Amino acid sequence: PFYETGEGLEFALERSRNPRCLAISKRRKKATGDGFDVEAYFYVLDGTIYQCPTIDALATSRLRKAGNYLTKAFGEMRAECDRLDE
Repeated sequence: PFYETGEGLEFALERSRNPRCLAISKRRKKATGDGFDVEAYFYVLDGTIYQCPTIDALATSRLRKAGNYLTKAFGEMRAECDRLDE
């Protein structure tokens, strides 16, 4: 059958311990039939589908958040030093 040897997209249910939260992978089958490349992950929680962020988006978000905290901390430290210098 075409779905065993052909290329294309497929969605696969990943292992799940909890029936209320399912994990699904979107993957592209290779034409050679020797595997697939995962394009995205989704999870279904209580009937609502959510797309998981990529590792790049996750790392970028966390680095921005850390940068904001550092900027705020240095600003407060500078204000405290200026107050002590008066």
